[in-house]
Amino acid sequence: MAIDGSYKIVSESQMGKTEAVLHFRTDGNVLTGTNEVMGQVLQIQNGKVDGNNFEFTEVMESPMGKTEFFFKGTVDGDKISGVIETSMGPPTSFTGTRIA
Repeated sequence: MAIDGSYKIVSESQMGKTEAVLHFRTDGNVLTGTNEVMGQVLQIQNGKVDGNNFEFTEVMESPMGKTEFFFKGTVDGDKISGVIETSMGPPTSFTGTRIA
């Protein structure tokens, strides 16, 4: 599908800038892959694709406990953008580009 590949993304939150690399693979309307962020490799869970739109969840473990993140976005050519929601604060937007 059009969104398969790897993307370097940047998000800005009240805690600062975070860089990550998303690796996407699709099978029909199912999205799988990983997110390399803050020294961890997180598995994409409950991933869905609808055309160039996607959504998925991931769980990050830290000394403060587990935090679930919900990603929703769009791939347009080699550009990616969207929103990350979590219980830790307001939604955060992200942007990025395809790297592979």
